[in-house]
Amino acid sequence: MRVLSVWTAALSAAALLMSGRFMLTASAYDYSVISGSHATGANISGYDSAIAVSVTDLGADPTGKKDSSAAIQKALDYAKTKGSDSVQVKVIVPEGTYSIRKGLYISSNTWLYLDNATLRKDFVGGVLLMNNTDGNGGFDGAENIVIEGGCLDGNTGGGSVKAFSAIRMGHLHDLWVKNVEFKDNYNCHMLELGGIKNVTIEGCSFHEYYGQKFKEAIQFDILNNANLFDGYAPFDDTPCDNVIIRNNSFYDIMRGVGSHSATVGKYYTNFYIGGNTFSNIYETAIVMQNYRCCSIEGNSMTGVGCGIDFRNMTYLEYSGYNAPVAGYDGVYDRINDFSDIVINNNTISANSTGYCNNAFGISLYGKLVQNSSLPDHDYKVSGVHISSNNITSSGSAVQMNDASGVFVESNVIGSPTDGTKSGSSLVSLKFSNDVTVSGNSIIGSSADAISVVGGAGGVVKKNSCLNSAGSGISADKSAVVTISGNTVENSSQSGIYISGKSKAEVSKNTVKASYSGVAVEGASGINVTENKINGCTEYGIFAGEGSSAYVNANTFTENKGANYKGKVYAMPVTSFAADGVYGDHVQLSWKSKGGSDGFSIKRRLAGSEEDFTEVAQVTTPSFSDESLPSNTGFEYRIDSLLDTGEAITESSSKVLNIRTKASLSRCTCDIRPVYRFTGRRIEPDINVILDGTKLVRNVDYIIKYYNNISAGTATISVTGCGQYYGFKEFDFVISLSGGYVLPEKASTALNFAGDSIERYEVLAFSPDSMPDLTGPIANRESDSPLVSEINSAKNTDELRIVSRRMTNSAVMPCFDAWY
Repeated sequence: MRVLSVWTAALSAAALLMSGRFMLTASAYDYSVISGSHATGANISGYDSAIAVSVTDLGADPTGKKDSSAAIQKALDYAKTKGSDSVQVKVIVPEGTYSIRKGLYISSNTWLYLDNATLRKDFVGGVLLMNNTDGNGGFDGAENIVIEGGCLDGNTGGGSVKAFSAIRMGHLHDLWVKNVEFKDNYNCHMLELGGIKNVTIEGCSFHEYYGQKFKEAIQFDILNNANLFDGYAPFDDTPCDNVIIRNNSFYDIMRGVGSHSATVGKYYTNFYIGGNTFSNIYETAIVMQNYRCCSIEGNSMTGVGCGIDFRNMTYLEYSGYNAPVAGYDGVYDRINDFSDIVINNNTISANSTGYCNNAFGISLYGKLVQNSSLPDHDYKVSGVHISSNNITSSGSAVQMNDASGVFVESNVIGSPTDGTKSGSSLVSLKFSNDVTVSGNSIIGSSADAISVVGGAGGVVKKNSCLNSAGSGISADKSAVVTISGNTVENSSQSGIYISGKSKAEVSKNTVKASYSGVAVEGASGINVTENKINGCTEYGIFAGEGSSAYVNANTFTENKGANYKGKVYAMPVTSFAADGVYGDHVQLSWKSKGGSDGFSIKRRLAGSEEDFTEVAQVTTPSFSDESLPSNTGFEYRIDSLLDTGEAITESSSKVLNIRTKASLSRCTCDIRPVYRFTGRRIEPDINVILDGTKLVRNVDYIIKYYNNISAGTATISVTGCGQYYGFKEFDFVISLSGGYVLPEKASTALNFAGDSIERYEVLAFSPDSMPDLTGPIANRESDSPLVSEINSAKNTDELRIVSRRMTNSAVMPCFDAWY
């Protein structure tokens, strides 16, 4: 089985998602960058004068009895001689039928005007009309050619000739083909163009095709090799650009317009295909392979096997793709995955034919290519806007594989009321990313109305899905999708079906008269919220074994079965926190999105492998857990409860770790009992110990001094903070006659004296650790930074600072205490 890189990306993304309840954000793709074609077509103007010549004046026979090839070619050669950038030559073919027994060649600045005339091909093989190129490549082989009116009759006799093209032209710019009838072709193209720019094809008809080969009536090629486009050397990979195909009719042919070959890193660009009519197309109306910046608008396609087939890679990569003439060096700089395609306001009726077993309306196809003759790359289709089309298909109406950035909106989609149907979903998204399906009306699918298989960033919203033989909307194979605001009615299976490890947000949908409202199988953490489920024959919301659906604010009316069935849970609580932690109790709170029938508060000792034990059940989002031991760690969890009718299900919050506070009522300190009166405040620097643990000032406790100036009894108050609560007071005596004398702290900045060769080392360390005195951490070449550091740190209680003086000749043997 093929494995697309987007499959891998989607599966990897799914693996990164947390198990359980899943929160999804909508696609961030900017669809506004999709603009489609800006084609202007041919611009043939600016001549100073014109010359006209009639082919009958040169001997052409309008009865068709004699060969008129030489006479018409003579007129075309005259135009070649007389035509220039300032002179246009009009070659007039008067009304009648002309036998052509040899291929004709047209040159620049020629207007071939068939005045109700038919050129009948009376030779086997070859091309009826080609252009002279004079050996020039690029777009410079010919220019400014007009072919207008009349009929080009292939005259196959029902297909008893060799394959041929009516017109083949290449290496040119500015071609206008107008009001020409192309008829009767065998196993080839009617109008074949390669390496062309600035082309308009309008008002023409293409019909009567014989043969079994899948050939387009209008075919475009990149000039890559002689097998593709014989007779048009040099083969320099000249592409096709700026083409308008409008108001033409195609009927009784194999294919309408397009290409079935491409060159890696080269693109057909800026095509506008609009206002055309396709009917009785044996296979596909429009085939686009490696096209960019195109618009397909306002076309009618009825009785076609397939409507629009857009590909960035063929199904079999060894067929239909060619290596660049210059080779693959630098090819990755030329590959452009942004297709920029607009498909708008078309009418498509697609049914299986003898040449097309799997009908579709619109298909987008990309593919990962690895280990083949082509460069390894994910040739995906990206940037497509499909809107306001009316599509009826016995297979899929809109299908895509390995696409990204696709917006499918406001289309009317259905299946034919009779005939054989393929059993395909009408809208089928496979392994595609950032696809939005919005505001479509989808009726009568022979499978699901909308199916999403794999891929991420999908959005299915505000669609109407009626009378599906399968489910209304489905997601499978690790799809990541938001499904919201849709109306699903009368589906033979589920209204919405999530399976295969997919992740989905299912919200604000209306499901009516289906087998079940929302079903989840083989997928977990599916949020199902604010949906209206009415008249289902089985369950409202169902989640099978190994699955889970989280529900809130759904409404159920007139369902024959239970509202909930299986592994259905209330939404887990959020913002679970401890509002207050004390020595003997904790105050808990959380937020609920509703939909639960209560909350179970569960607790266990921190680090325990035991199961959580229920402490209480409440109906409001807060709880005070009382009578707890102090200084003890606990783990808490809140389970939202849902009564499904057959069981009470529980959905769990995150685990909250809490430790009750320890009381300072038993703490001790190393205060001295008596201090000598100094006339200044006595503020002993004490260590506080609780149960053998030395506490940290301003982290575990704060201290305040009372009555600590005058002689008498003073007090230190130790008050808990952080993980400690309560307070304890310690008294000491300030004596006039004796007691411990506190060291004086320097009240002014330190000054060091010494000449320029003296240096100082300073060592700072915490009160409870003595450093290695041979390894000072500061070493400065001057006094001022050193003194600044000391002065900024000297009043903190968390540092001790000592210093020693150094000279060039000696180092002081010890550190002197500073305070």
